[in-house]
Amino acid sequence: MVINSAVYHSGRRVAEIDLEQAENMNSGQGGFVWIGLHEPDEVLLRTVQQRFGLHDLAVEDAHSAHQRPKLEIYGDSLFVVLRTAQLQTSKIQFGETHIFAGSGYVVTVRHGSTTGYREVRARCEGAPKMLCMGESFVVYSIMDSVVDNFFPIVHEFESEVDAVEGAIFSEVVSQADVPRIYAIRHDLLQLRRAVQPLQEVCNRLMRFDAPMIDECIHPYLRDVRIM
Repeated sequence: MVINSAVYHSGRRVAEIDLEQAENMNSGQGGFVWIGLHEPDEVLLRTVQQRFGLHDLAVEDAHSAHQRPKLEIYGDSLFVVLRTAQLQTSKIQFGETHIFAGSGYVVTVRHGSTTGYREVRARCEGAPKMLCMGESFVVYSIMDSVVDNFFPIVHEFESEVDAVEGAIFSEVVSQADVPRIYAIRHDLLQLRRAVQPLQEVCNRLMRFDAPMIDECIHPYLRDVRIM
């Protein structure tokens, strides 16, 4: 359930860390812990909660999943819920990523059908000047990855819609095309529900009341917002 757990300082990965021994790092000195979890049980989530002082309501949401995309602020920490999506045999499979971020830590919790964040972590580690921005850069990088994964789905459905439209206008629509049209409509509505709330999440992250988000990250969040 613990996929990755490491300590970063001055934009560099400095050590693997045992969750049982994790301590809240001082982000003011450039250090933080980044922990990745996949479908953790309640015991593990409570352990993480104790290490980083996570809010009860956020932990409850992360454990139960099935949340709509949102941003919650608890004191000096953030809790972000993102819907993820990927294509499997021409069908959209949805999942969730929950992000806890506070002074000295970022914890991601994945549920359902969603790709891991090893590549995101590797890209961050390959850009130490950006990773020096700390927790806020990690939050942005995860959100950016989630949004990037929407594009192949959109392109696939654009091609499928074009094919169906071609069949309709050429008057060669088969009986099998009718349920497929409704299936496409259903999947696109589901995708819209996953994507649309991200606008408000990004907007709020750029407001003055959002802790942990450095102002230098705002242009990157705007880039995610307009995608």
